[in-house]
Amino acid sequence: MKNSVSYIIISFKDGKTIFSNTKYADIVTGELGRRSSQTGEIELFCYCLLPGALHMLLSLTGLDTRSIKNWAPLFKSSITKRIRSIHGTDFLWDRGYREEVIHDQAGFHAAMGRILNLPETEGLAEYSDDYRYVRFIKMPVFPKKNILKNKG
Repeated sequence: MKNSVSYIIISFKDGKTIFSNTKYADIVTGELGRRSSQTGEIELFCYCLLPGALHMLLSLTGLDTRSIKNWAPLFKSSITKRIRSIHGTDFLWDRGYREEVIHDQAGFHAAMGRILNLPETEGLAEYSDDYRYVRFIKMPVFPKKNILKNKG
């Protein structure tokens, strides 16, 4: 859904750990940066690239991007083409992706905590700050809820 915040997980087929290769990992993080800062199609809040999966919090902002359902296959295809053209390797993404829509600030903080702590919980680093492929970018702005209702 456009302008909502989504927690997206994109994995590799059969649990492969292709992003252990820093060249491939750099391509993915570079593409995230390009789609966020250059094309403006996404607003990226944070991400963690694990050896076998990409976890991210984002919002769609591009005029031609209507849903995560449309965006995710294009993103995966772009990464696949770049890695295959540069390195000639064959790899497959897991079919589809997982998405959780974040409805409020509390949900965002919980999801952000999960993502930013993944390097520690997955045993990739003693401290998440020491892991190269985890990044916090910014906080989203959620609409304030009106807790006072007029009775009339």
